[in-house]
Amino acid sequence: MGLSILGVGMPRTGTMSLVEALKILGLRAIHYHPERLVDAAFRGDWRVYDDVDAAADFPAALAYRDILAAYPHARCILTIREPREAWLASIHGFGVHLDAWVGDEPYRAFLDRVARAWWLSGPPTSSEALVARYESWLQRVQTEIPPERLLVLNIPGGDGWEPLCRFLGKPIPDAPFPWENRRQAPARA
Repeated sequence: MGLSILGVGMPRTGTMSLVEALKILGLRAIHYHPERLVDAAFRGDWRVYDDVDAAADFPAALAYRDILAAYPHARCILTIREPREAWLASIHGFGVHLDAWVGDEPYRAFLDRVARAWWLSGPPTSSEALVARYESWLQRVQTEIPPERLLVLNIPGGDGWEPLCRFLGKPIPDAPFPWENRRQAPARA
């Protein structure tokens, strides 16, 4: 069967919390995993998620078009963070921890390629430009993915079990909605 849910939210929008929530709901869900997409890009075969039900975060979010072509029945969850200034503050705070876990030089080179794919015309040169790219991403995803296949979820803003379970057709579990990787905690991959 393979992938049925693809998280298409940008980093620092609750992607790790989403994955943990999907696991509580009984889905095989993964966060991040760049090596799968490196393999897919080299082979030209985007069916690299046959062993999981859900995937979220970069680089999967960036490759959503190719992944959805490989898994045409998959639905998407666009995690957002409102207000935009809260997302910007989280991104800036996250960058402080980046060098602590990014790994060796080949991995850094891959991250550079991922960043270029997101920025398209080069990295933004100001906070305003970064927020504009984020806005552009949200608009593009919401324009390209049909509304019946897309849930917009603001986990940091308080969205939790009700909209997620309604979208997935699952009962609300008797557990608090997870909130992973809060900004005050050290960043983890």
